[in-house]
Amino acid sequence: MAELRSFIFLSRLQPQTMCYLGTWIRGSLPRSHVAAQVIEVAPGLDIEPLTDVAVKHADVKAGILVVERQFGYLEIHGGTDEVQASASAVLGALGATARRQEAAGRRTARPVRNSMDRTPRRSVRRSAG
Repeated sequence: MAELRSFIFLSRLQPQTMCYLGTWIRGSLPRSHVAAQVIEVAPGLDIEPLTDVAVKHADVKAGILVVERQFGYLEIHGGTDEVQASASAVLGALGATARRQEAAGRRTARPVRNSMDRTPRRSVRRSAG
């Protein structure tokens, strides 16, 4: 049985992300302002049947598919409702449920709704000497 390592929903891809992905992605390129789901499982070959479930369940496209020995990584994109339906089907195939990882000892991250939501980092100058 596959172990779900990452399950990340992005409600709206930003143009900067598309520019970066366009430099190396080989697949169906997502467009800006579409939704995306990133799924990572272990072992890597278990991502293949999950890709089949995802693209056959709803009108989504696979943009990134990386299969390695230990981990498999899949990015699907499309309309928000379609991506969420497809992601639910993948969770069903894994026998998992979507929940926040708020148990003690696990890191949680706040959702970033916009690239401008992040707090700018202050630069620290070191004195010479």
